[in-house]
Amino acid sequence: MKKVLYILFGCIAVSLPRFGGGKAGAILEYRIVPMMICSVKIGEELSQAALTRGLGGPVKRTNICKLGFHVQDILFLLICLGAFAAQIYVLATRG
Repeated sequence: MKKVLYILFGCIAVSLPRFGGGKAGAILEYRIVPMMICSVKIGEELSQAALTRGLGGPVKRTNICKLGFHVQDILFLLICLGAFAAQIYVLATRG
């Protein structure tokens, strides 16, 4: 959300020169038109991102393989924890 607001207000700040005095309608136009253009661009980008991810499709999303935490994951975790504990032991016995 911060990125969207930054882009929106960044576009306005870049495209709006500060005019002193003059017609209120022209100043309003200089503020509204860039904001509308930036809003449309942001909306198009969000729409493209949603379509790219497959949101709004008629078919339920699937995965290529079944995800989960298996025995080999537990073994790898234990090996890593053992190596970490050994390293801490070696550092503690040195000093």
